[in-house]
Amino acid sequence: MIATYRRTIFEKGDFSICSFKPEDESEPPQNAMKYGTFVGVGVNIPHSEDVKLNLDGEWESNKYGLQMKINTCISILPKTEEGIIAFLSSGVLPYIKNKTAIKLYKTFGDHIFSVIENHPEELLRVSGITKKKLKAIQDAYTVNYGFTINGFGFKTVDEIAAKTHTPPNDPLRIMGALKFVLTEAQNEGHLCMKQEELRTAAHTLLNAGFYREIVSTNEIIRHKENGLRRRSEGRQRLCISRIQL
Repeated sequence: MIATYRRTIFEKGDFSICSFKPEDESEPPQNAMKYGTFVGVGVNIPHSEDVKLNLDGEWESNKYGLQMKINTCISILPKTEEGIIAFLSSGVLPYIKNKTAIKLYKTFGDHIFSVIENHPEELLRVSGITKKKLKAIQDAYTVNYGFTINGFGFKTVDEIAAKTHTPPNDPLRIMGALKFVLTEAQNEGHLCMKQEELRTAAHTLLNAGFYREIVSTNEIIRHKENGLRRRSEGRQRLCISRIQL
């Protein structure tokens, strides 16, 4: 369910109880709604009204009423200058406050998320970003806000991206498809995968549901080369257990 944070009711450490406004008010159970909002309980919830969230969980009833126990919370990456700065400074990424968020946007513009994803070392150009802070920022982004996110497969996140008008050839979408294919192969017990098989599977995934080719093989190759740290040049197989995207 896509919703927006409204206010914090209770907070202790990473745990918080918050109210949310759903994008579609018909989605939550009507007995959970009050004045256009519902209550959600979870950990590491971004507290920013400028960041849209995709929430997944179960509805549970207690003495306070019907509330959502949030299992997974995905921050939907914004596209506007105001939204990007608000997202960066919302606390979802460590060490980035409003002043640093403005510097990051002025330096990288709306490419900032692609930079974090594919060329994080570039953030060191911004004053106040040290190597230690960079590692923490990169880890938080990779775990929580990339296209392959714990709790959701590529196809589910891809649906969210479509709703928020993310271009189908967005670099994060392409890298997300590559990661998904590799993860699926690893889950099936494969230790290595031919590069041609990886490209073909990702191409099929990225173009599924479109009446024509939206993402070309060349685009996939370019982003794969930027994102994969291969054991050595020229190998025809990728050792999945050693791959980092």
